[in-house]
Amino acid sequence: MQVQAMARAEEDRRQHRMRLISAALSRLDEGEYGYCMTCGIDIPVKRLEVDAAAAQCVVCAK
Repeated sequence: MQVQAMARAEEDRRQHRMRLISAALSRLDEGEYGYCMTCGIDIPVKRLEVDAAAAQCVVCAK
């Protein structure tokens, strides 16, 4: 049962990551990629290099 729970948790994480990536691609299509969805400032390139699906700047993500 523990193996099944771990597999389900992994699948949930994978699905969540896919939703984040899909949202990032939508922002790219709309010309909104790279801007914080909360405050509107540019998300630093270094942050996007670490997580290309980041939707918020470091300050707003806290």
